[in-house]
Formats: sequence, structure tokens, C-alpha cells
Amino acid sequence: MLPVAVQVASLASLWVAWQGNLGVAANSRGGARSGVGDMGQAKVGYDVDVGAGLGLQLRESRFNLGLGYGPNFTVRDVNGRDRALLVMHGGSLNLGFGGRGYALGLSQSLSLGTTSFRGLRNTPVDPMAMPNPTMPRVDLVPTVETAKVFNASTNASFNYQWDARLTSGAGAGYSISGGSGSSQTAFPQVRTATGSLSTGYLMSGRDSFGVQAALARITTKGGTTMTAPMGPLVMSPDFLYWTLNSGLNWSHRFSAATNGTLNGGAFGYSTTSPGHTTLYSLALTAAGTIDTQLAHVAGFTINGGAGAGVSPAVNQLNGTMQQRVQGTGRLSATMARFSINASADGAQSFPTGDPNAIRLLGVGAGLGYSPAQFVDFSADYRSTWQTAGTTSIPRLWVVFVGVGVRAPPLRF
Repeated sequence: MLPVAVQVASLASLWVAWQGNLGVAANSRGGARSGVGDMGQAKVGYDVDVGAGLGLQLRESRFNLGLGYGPNFTVRDVNGRDRALLVMHGGSLNLGFGGRGYALGLSQSLSLGTTSFRGLRNTPVDPMAMPNPTMPRVDLVPTVETAKVFNASTNASFNYQWDARLTSGAGAGYSISGGSGSSQTAFPQVRTATGSLSTGYLMSGRDSFGVQAALARITTKGGTTMTAPMGPLVMSPDFLYWTLNSGLNWSHRFSAATNGTLNGGAFGYSTTSPGHTTLYSLALTAAGTIDTQLAHVAGFTINGGAGAGVSPAVNQLNGTMQQRVQGTGRLSATMARFSINASADGAQSFPTGDPNAIRLLGVGAGLGYSPAQFVDFSADYRSTWQTAGTTSIPRLWVVFVGVGVRAPPLRF
């Protein structure tokens, strides 16, 4: 009996070393959006979303584990003849291990199902990550209203703290994003393998400096492209890109409530399509951000932020690599249980005369109210104007109201 008792005692001590919590949440929203009727005329569509999330967090002195799963159900055109049910599933796994001066991380996320682009809502890969309306959403909208999608991402990281000021890191990852099956015709699938190295140095309590380099292999499959201005749309060829991005970054704390960043570097890439010679290109990259607290008086807080950058990026509709400038601005205010926010973002690719040039402008606003600790009400509005080649979507809009509830976390 003694060996059994020792084993039980060992298991009990191991369980005591672990701590964690289990959380459950649910949300629902109803909204109206712009749409197109059978004869091409403008119409208003009404949708209802219902979602849920389940998350588990475990941790001990050096190790932590996170698991999450969340399905989302959307009933489109609830009052029309074309009523349809869209289902999305998402899951995530996060592992972390830390020791004296170092930290290891591994994450896996997955989402698949059918999504609605006309709702201007991209389902987050992490089901426990609630959409933040103040964040920029510079995403192209394909010509289809719904599509089957498959997104998966695997990432590993290692960070080492050399001393109080110097930190280095390495990372590797592989991701798949975009359409699945027949939906790849309008929404190409992009596969990306990356490896990166970085080093950061804390120069003072206000300034930090860093250098980073990243190598990536990107392949695209599907999408449609235009070979000449006003020409017909044809199937886009499959592309293979090798990219090497290196640069410097600087962060500065202007005050206790204001922070800014600047970074710049070079972006070199090769482009290969079937039957064509590989082309090599070099572009400069630059970006800057600023976040600040504009006011804080008697529980009333106003925060603002802005950012802009220029860098090559893969076009989400045809898979081509384009030089793109994009920017965003956001403003939020909170007081007790109320919150309000507004945002604007845009993007433009170069050269502007390219048959596949894109232009996008989006604006949004939202209200939030939390009458209790685990209950949230929200109302949001989003509108976009988009041009991709000669295909123009003059204006898309969506407005919705929602409610979210969370169970008190179960801690153990």
C-alpha cells in the first residue's frame, strides 16, 4: 500500500501546483446591412448572429496552457426568401514555458466554415478574442457575399533576456488563410512560412531601440485578376514569393500617457508565376504610430491613436504583390459603464494606374454599456468604399446591436 500512497501524494502535490480558470461566454446580435437584389438593385438585408466561447487557462510556476473553442452561427436575410445559415468554428491552443532569462511559446489556431463578407466582420482566428471596433480593419471585400474559408496558424517563439536592457528573440511560423474549395475563385488561399530574428535594447526609461529581420515563403492559389484596364476578369495565376524584410525600430514614451513608434527598412522579394521568369524587386518600408490619453477627469477618459505605413503586401483578391500605403485613426471615450468609439482607416496601392490597383476607405463608430460585471450591450456602425481595378463597390454599410454575457470564471 505504501507505493500507492506515495503515488497519490505525488499526484496531489502536482495538482496543487497548477492553478487555472474556466470561462464561458455567449453573445448575440441583430443587424441590418447593404445588399444587392436579384435585379441588381440596392436592398437592405437583416441578419442575426449567435456565438459562444469556452476557454480554459492552466498555469504553474513555469508552464502555462490555454485552450479555446467558439462556434458562431449567422442567419442571413432572416426576412427573405434567400434565408441561409452560416456556421463558423474556431479553436486555439497556446503553450508557454519560462525559465531564468528565457521564454518559449507555441500557439496553434484554426477557424473554418462559411463567413459573410457583406457583414464587414471577419471572424477572429482566436475564438476568445472579441472584435475591437477601435482597431484598423484595412481588409479587401471580395465580390461574393459569402464564402467558405479555412484559416490555420502555427507559431513558435524563443526569447532570451541577456541582461536588464538587452533582449533577443527568434520565431517561426506557418499559416494558411483565405478561401476553401470553390470559394478560392473569388477569395484566394495564401500559404505563408516565416522565420524571424530580433534584438531590442532599452536605452532609457523612455526610449528603446530594435533591429529585426524576417524571411518568408508565400504561395497563392486562386483569385481573379485583370490583365488590362477595362479588360475582362480572368483567373489569377498561382504565385510564389520569397521575401526578406529587415529594419530598425524606435519606441519613445513622450509622457506617462503618450507613446510613439517609428520603424523603417528594406523589403526585397522575388515573384514567380507559371511559365514566367522570376522577377526581383526592392522596396523601402516605413511606419509610425502614436497613442495618447487626451483627457482624464473624474472617471472620464478619452484616448486617441493614429498610425500609417508603406510596405509591399499581397493583394487579398488576386494574389499579386503590391506596394501599399495605409493608415488608421481611432478615438475612444469611457465613463463608468459607458464607452464610445470612432475609427477611420484607408489603403491605396501603387502604381495607381495598375489594372489591379486597390483603394479602400472605411469609417466606423460604436457604443457600449455594461450594466453588470458579466453583461455587455453594444451598438456599432461600419461603412466602407472600395475600388479594386475597375470593380467598384461604392458603399457597403452595416449597423447592429448586440448583447454578450459571461459566466463568472471558475477558478481552481
